[in-house]
Amino acid sequence: MLSKLRRRWEELKIDLVFDLRGSNETQAISHFLEKRCSLGESFVFTPLAPFNLAKLFYCRNFAVDNPFFENFTIKARFEEVPN
Repeated sequence: MLSKLRRRWEELKIDLVFDLRGSNETQAISHFLEKRCSLGESFVFTPLAPFNLAKLFYCRNFAVDNPFFENFTIKARFEEVPN
């Protein structure tokens, strides 16, 4: 029981911001995330150091903002899939 509890604390939750993206890149990123969110699919992601190991993550929700022409911001939360 203790090892399960310890493992829960080790699962990563990462808030990502993809800032200053053009419309083509925004469309590609949002399409990828939309498909994974709607189907509940996980995907492989490698965070930056010190957590730089390829792991399975899922994204429950994300948001796209367009404050200026051809200047998009995508905010997403990636959560590690528990083992």
